[in-house]
Formats: sequence, structure tokens, C-alpha cells
Amino acid sequence: LMAGTGGLLWLKAQSDRTATTPDMRRMDVIFLALLFATALSGLLLLLLRDSPAMPALLVMHLAVVAALFLTLPYGKFVHAVFRSAALLRNATEQIHRA
Repeated sequence: LMAGTGGLLWLKAQSDRTATTPDMRRMDVIFLALLFATALSGLLLLLLRDSPAMPALLVMHLAVVAALFLTLPYGKFVHAVFRSAALLRNATEQIHRA
């Protein structure tokens, strides 16, 4: 996960900036950075689970995961919810027409 998000961040830095708006680009980078931080903090939690740092790492990891979920509605992934709702509405309308 860390290699994938790191690679996507690198590709995002190399990509054409005129293809997206600055706000969408910023949200993409924030989402990728949160994914990277989630993977990193989870790995650190696993590696240091028997150390005295474990409670602090757990709090940090859970905070990063919460931030990741709180920002999901503001990025591109909200499209999946809207697309699913549109498909459901279309199917319902076709059933009622028949």
C-alpha cells in the first residue's frame, strides 16, 4: 500500500496540472497522503506492538484512519455513491414503466 500510494503521489507530481482544478488536485494529494499515512502507521503499530510506544501509536493510527474516512465524501470516491444511486433510480423507473 505504501509503495502504491507513493508511486501515485509521484505520478500526480509529474502529471499535467491543467487537466484538473487546483481544489481537486489538492484533495487527490490529501487522500493519497492519508492512505500512505494509514499504511505507515499500521505497519509501525504492527512492528512496535510490544513496545511502550504502542498506545500512542494506536491513537495516532486511529486518528489517521478517522481522518481518511472523514475526507472520503469530499473526493472522487463519492462518485461511486452517486453512480449507484443513479443506477438504482434508473432501474426503479424502468420497472415502473413496464
